[in-house]
Amino acid sequence: MSMQRADARAKYNLQGDCITDIALSCCCILCTLVQTDKEVEAREAAGAGTTTGVKEPYQSTGGMVYPAEPAAGAPAPAAPQQ
Repeated sequence: MSMQRADARAKYNLQGDCITDIALSCCCILCTLVQTDKEVEAREAAGAGTTTGVKEPYQSTGGMVYPAEPAAGAPAPAAPQQ
């Protein structure tokens, strides 16, 4: 079971490691089986198993982005008028 889980992780570029796969397969084999099956079904339905599908996991866009400070010697922006 842990090998099937590792194969699914490799195929769909999912997070995880071998130790976790083995531990989950030993302790919760039915849960692991259902989870892996559901994940593969969802990925296949989305087309991730094909060569045209998405092969990268979700990546956050990062934190907040602040505007760059004006260069030295550049005029300061005008204050809003009331």
